[in-house]
Amino acid sequence: MAAEPAVRLVPLRGDHAAELFDVLAEPSLYRHLDDAPPPSLAWLVERFDALARGAPPELDEVWLNWAIVDPAGDLVGTTQATVRRDAPTSVAYVLGVGAQGRGLARAAVGQMLDDLAAHHGVDEVQAEIAPENDRSIRLVESLGFTPAGSIGSDRRFVRRLPR
Repeated sequence: MAAEPAVRLVPLRGDHAAELFDVLAEPSLYRHLDDAPPPSLAWLVERFDALARGAPPELDEVWLNWAIVDPAGDLVGTTQATVRRDAPTSVAYVLGVGAQGRGLARAAVGQMLDDLAAHHGVDEVQAEIAPENDRSIRLVESLGFTPAGSIGSDRRFVRRLPR
């Protein structure tokens, strides 16, 4: 098996919006997501700033958001985790169309899982994926996630992490 590409995860900041706007504005990315493309650069800056500040205290959860940096140093997507005390951590990711098919998402999500286990005490993660999103399903299954029913219309996949 080929080595994983050398991606990096960097904490998401508002100033990443300028480089990621065109990447995330591609409508085809949202075919299987509940979100829509960002309506403007200003909106995306505000959104990234809010994510960087983290969850409001009343939610009793931690938001972790990263920009994915490819081997050439370009921002190509985002990955995120919502850490809850009494429930599995939810993970998600979006990779730009031009960066897909090169193993970057698998490498980025794998790094995120390692970070969650090593630095955030997470022992179980889940991903909710539209049933027709075969690519994403193959990605999580390649990382050791297993089917665990459904949440609404999405399929749920879980994975235990080593501690």
